[in-house]
Amino acid sequence: MTTQIVISDPEVLVGLKSASIEVDFPGLMESDAAGHSRFINGGRVYFEANLFGYQTFSFTTKGFFDQLGYVEPMKPFIKKERINTAMSVLLIIVIVCMLIFAVRVCSRKQPIYADQGGKQKLHQD
Repeated sequence: MTTQIVISDPEVLVGLKSASIEVDFPGLMESDAAGHSRFINGGRVYFEANLFGYQTFSFTTKGFFDQLGYVEPMKPFIKKERINTAMSVLLIIVIVCMLIFAVRVCSRKQPIYADQGGKQKLHQD
């Protein structure tokens, strides 16, 4: 859906006076409802305007118009992908620490006892 307006007022053309363009929002909504377009996304309409005129080759602007009551969705503080990555890294660190601990405990030299009527310690590191 394209809206084209020709402005011929010389004061507007030289920048002494402002002009306005009306956008047919009900028409946009009807076009979307009929399946001919997808202008409105969750209550927000994107627009882009190109101007050509006297001493102006082209001027482009773009932005959004919001329907009454539209609230922009909150962005999550931490993305789910980053949480999953952090949990994976943490799990690997815990496993490595447990393996290091197990190797250290198993590699300790145990004292050797000789049975001579009672236990006596022969060697200790």
